[in-house]
Amino acid sequence: MTTGRLLALSDLHVAGQWSGGGASETAIVVFTRDLRLHDNPALHRACARARQVVPLFVGDPAIKAPPNRARFLAESLTDLRRHLHERGADLVIRTGDPRLR
Repeated sequence: MTTGRLLALSDLHVAGQWSGGGASETAIVVFTRDLRLHDNPALHRACARARQVVPLFVGDPAIKAPPNRARFLAESLTDLRRHLHERGADLVIRTGDPRLR
């Protein structure tokens, strides 16, 4: 993750398209389930192809989580945010429909 610059602003999705193999200005990496950095192919691809990368987690209010699952998710997001801070970035967290349209 040295090419792209993570911006302070899983199944994973990379928003945006790259044409002709050139670098995109900004890529948004949407974390949904895989909240790890070290072996995250979408994040690595975004960092290799974009000048700036925005890590984003969107919590879906339609999914009701039991208390233990909600606590685990909160702890996992805290850990992800800490790892991003170590790399000079932050995690944008929003609530809404996480599906790309």
